[in-house]
Amino acid sequence: MNLSPSTAMERSILEAVREVGRKIDELRELLEDVLLSPEEYMMIKEVDEIVEEKKLDELMSLDDPKISP
Repeated sequence: MNLSPSTAMERSILEAVREVGRKIDELRELLEDVLLSPEEYMMIKEVDEIVEEKKLDELMSLDDPKISP
């Protein structure tokens, strides 16, 4: 089965578009893993301030059973 040059080019372009789509999806997943939500940023900022002020007794263990989710 011989494809016409335009059909072969269309398939080649379609494959390239699909590959770009896959790479965009991979990049989106990576960014979701790397970037912080506003809530995560505020939590990290609070911990940094506590550590900076050496108020380590204010930190709570995440494994502490007394802390309810």
